[in-house]
Amino acid sequence: MQNHKIQGIVVNSFGQPVQGAVVYIVDGPGSFPDIAAVTSEDGSFHLGGLSKGAYQLQITLSDSTFTYDCMVDDPTEIVKIAVQDP
Repeated sequence: MQNHKIQGIVVNSFGQPVQGAVVYIVDGPGSFPDIAAVTSEDGSFHLGGLSKGAYQLQITLSDSTFTYDCMVDDPTEIVKIAVQDP
């Protein structure tokens, strides 16, 4: 069933929200939607239509790229992704 989501906040090394980062899925269970999200002013993002399982996200900010592994099983969980300042 593909009704799960990854929602989260991208912050910099000082804990401040990062606006304009592109977050997308690069690996996950079975087939997954080819979607991306751009973080809002408060650093938040949402990727929906997912199955339960382990996912790898890629976060692109300016000229820097970061990866983040997460597990989708709790629909209320909000992940916090800290990235280094470019």
